[in-house]
Amino acid sequence: MPNKRIIVSETAYADLDETLSYIASDLHSPGAAGKLIDIFDSMERLDEFPLIGSAADNDILNAKGYRLLPVDNFIVFYIPKGEEVHIVRIIYGRRDWETILLGKN
Repeated sequence: MPNKRIIVSETAYADLDETLSYIASDLHSPGAAGKLIDIFDSMERLDEFPLIGSAADNDILNAKGYRLLPVDNFIVFYIPKGEEVHIVRIIYGRRDWETILLGKN
């Protein structure tokens, strides 16, 4: 079975950039920087195992095909579509991700 193509949205890149900035400017922690590596590794695994994450526990997000992949304190939100996996957002797990994803903020 051929690997899926991973497509990362601009918003997901912005999420990663925000996380990197926070780690660099506020935490100054090499251990925290390792979390970014874990996120990238998990995203790469989606090319072979696009259904590894769980279905969204929200009717609207589930209907749109969202899946959730927890990685450390973060959640990778993605949608498998045919031969592609679309990374939509990467959100810190303690944030109100339903409100963020549904645009209610």
